Amino acid sequence: MTCSDLPVKNVQILSSNNENVLFSKGIRILYVLEGSCSFVINERSIYGQSGDFFFFLPSIQPGSVLLSGSVSSRLIWIAFDMSFFYEHVPGWEGLHVELSKNIERHREVFRQILTQIASVWFGSPKNRDLILQSLSFNLAVLLSDILPISVSRDQLPHRSDQITFYLENNYERPVTLNEMAEYMHLSGAYLSRYIKAHFHKGFHEYLTSIRLEHAKKDLESTKTSVTNVALNNGFPNVSSFNKCFKSELQMTPNQYRKRYFPANPPQEISGKKEVSQAEEVQYSSVLPLPVPLFSPESSIFSEISVAGETVNILMQSEKYENLDTKWHDMINLGFGLHCGQTKFQEQLSELLVKIPFTYGRIQGIFKDYAATVNAPESAYPFSELDSIFDFFSRLHLLPHIDFACMTHDPQYAGCPPDMGLIESFLKYYIKRYGQQVLSQWRFEYSMPFQEPGMAAFSPGEYALFCEKLENLIHRLIPHASFGCFFGSPMLPWDFVESMVEELSRRHMNLNYISLHLYPYEPPKDAGRHHLILSTDPDFFLNYIRKFRKIYANYFLEPLPIYVTYLQNETAPCPWTNDSAFMAPFLFKTYIELYRDVANIAYSAFSDIIYKNNSDNPYFSGGNGIITFHGIKKPSYFALFMLSKTPDRIFYHHKNAFITSMDENTCQILMYNYVHYTAAHCLNSQEQYPVYQIYEKLQSGNIIEFSFDFSQWPEGSYRIQKFILGPKHGSVLDEFIRLGIHDDMLPIELDYLDRNAGMDISVEYIHVDRGTRLTARLAPLEICVYVVYPIL
Repeated sequence: MTCSDLPVKNVQILSSNNENVLFSKGIRILYVLEGSCSFVINERSIYGQSGDFFFFLPSIQPGSVLLSGSVSSRLIWIAFDMSFFYEHVPGWEGLHVELSKNIERHREVFRQILTQIASVWFGSPKNRDLILQSLSFNLAVLLSDILPISVSRDQLPHRSDQITFYLENNYERPVTLNEMAEYMHLSGAYLSRYIKAHFHKGFHEYLTSIRLEHAKKDLESTKTSVTNVALNNGFPNVSSFNKCFKSELQMTPNQYRKRYFPANPPQEISGKKEVSQAEEVQYSSVLPLPVPLFSPESSIFSEISVAGETVNILMQSEKYENLDTKWHDMINLGFGLHCGQTKFQEQLSELLVKIPFTYGRIQGIFKDYAATVNAPESAYPFSELDSIFDFFSRLHLLPHIDFACMTHDPQYAGCPPDMGLIESFLKYYIKRYGQQVLSQWRFEYSMPFQEPGMAAFSPGEYALFCEKLENLIHRLIPHASFGCFFGSPMLPWDFVESMVEELSRRHMNLNYISLHLYPYEPPKDAGRHHLILSTDPDFFLNYIRKFRKIYANYFLEPLPIYVTYLQNETAPCPWTNDSAFMAPFLFKTYIELYRDVANIAYSAFSDIIYKNNSDNPYFSGGNGIITFHGIKKPSYFALFMLSKTPDRIFYHHKNAFITSMDENTCQILMYNYVHYTAAHCLNSQEQYPVYQIYEKLQSGNIIEFSFDFSQWPEGSYRIQKFILGPKHGSVLDEFIRLGIHDDMLPIELDYLDRNAGMDISVEYIHVDRGTRLTARLAPLEICVYVVYPIL
């Protein structure tokens, strides 16, 4: 590496082909004069060739850039310390620095100046330093034009909002400064100084203030014990909570509760309609009965006389199998062009903080005119997609792209894939991100449907398109992952077998099998009106196993099965997707299929994209796990708990799934699933009023579990308990209880948002040879039970 400080203060030029390049805070520009290079920043590989230049702004804070260039390459860095601009450009100090769209009209001028700087640098002419000084000032003038200088940090508090957003979504766990700094791509020291300067308190002090605000709300509005309030809001123990609370408010939590908790806490928000006694009777018969969650017993278990089932489980930790299925590998994001919406991106950013999905599956990435025969692929503006894939990159979310539905418009569903357009798309993003990055992406070609039950192509036509697309993708990206669609219950079995046979003849280099799962009986004729729901509650498991037998007749080597689309009912299906039904449905589906599939992707992450027919503006029956207004549904919490499952399984029952992280720690997932009635399966298009949503389901029975800990190491254990059901955290049921109307106030939406979630409690027990725990689950309840020793 060669380096020179110019006579101009705080400007530096460096040339390097293969080193770690360190910079202080400022604006840096990398220019490739000749040859090519690659560099890694924040684990992201980027490639450049002759004439390319790259900006590194203060907000990126890379610290160290790992650069790699060929021997013949000529690369140059120009670094401007921010103090240079503070000194020479009035009003810059304290400004938010980011690139603006003005860079496009200055791109060629930038390239000319950078070429001149590089030529002078490598050529060493007379008056070299003076020329470099002059060119550097010219470059600085251009930079001042493309970097916004009219918005102060106070007017654009993006980073402050990011900090608050992160802590508000993580305050209940032991979050650290370094963890948040890594999430924001900043150094811990810088983030600490930033928080002190903008919030006028240190990191831990600010985090504690957020925790206290949430704890105060719990003390004001719930009867949760002080210990559980402390643990639920991120405090390590009740002593620490009491100390912080008294220091901040000059009273203990119990004193605060006595002062602010009403003697008769309101059961509903003022002004809402009371549910009449007749209405209460009408749906109390289908809502589950309130039952206690857990009760430790030190004597031999005796069965309680209830209508239902009793499950006895001997807890043994020495026998286990590995859980290879990745339950948070992929989430469906819908049509790609929607991913640019601000609200969509805000919800997805929040989701990934809690559930770190690896892949986001998208389809319909091109605009409608791209599907027409005469659309010149070379002229397609792929740059319009840059912001979407850049957003994915910032979230560390990898794209899983389905090329079958190339546009959003259903009229193009039956069009063959445009190989020229796809090739141009791949070449564009190979140039932008590099082949190595795209090797981590996944690609799919699923069967387009002209309407439900009617495939767009014959099995032979589909297999031919898959072969062409597989050859194209692996020619450009040899290590890319590519899969084909092999079937769904929407297709008759003879059609599925023909597809498997045709695909086996092509001898493609496939990496996985894609299946879509809907609980439909295979149709005898095409068309939605011939689709009926299956009365078999184990339909998905039976379908997968029948498919595997067909597949084994044509393929010698098994491929992993990806369920790339999962849905629970025929669409439109108002209310069901919003209800407590979805939590046990997802628990049952994911747990039952763990031996047969590699991963499962639920149908959508947000109602912003998939919104079914509903006149209600708050609950639309959409397939998402989050409503349009950002309220989390029971399906969200089910996926959240599944994503936290350890990878060692030592018990699997049809209603329970027990995993462990080590010999003395276990997690128990339990569910009480209730299937649709036979009448609803035959007429699944019938519309139910919201307060009758559970009438389409069987009544169900209570399930009682008994866990025998006689072979568990003796000692004291902490049990963390989570429960979700119609009376525990189902926001739609709370909405019904309040009284259904279409003009809710913001305070009411906030109330619903705060009440969406699993009920959480903590209990301490001593385990000896006679210890048993019981759990009783009402219909449509799920329960998670985490046991770990107190050291």
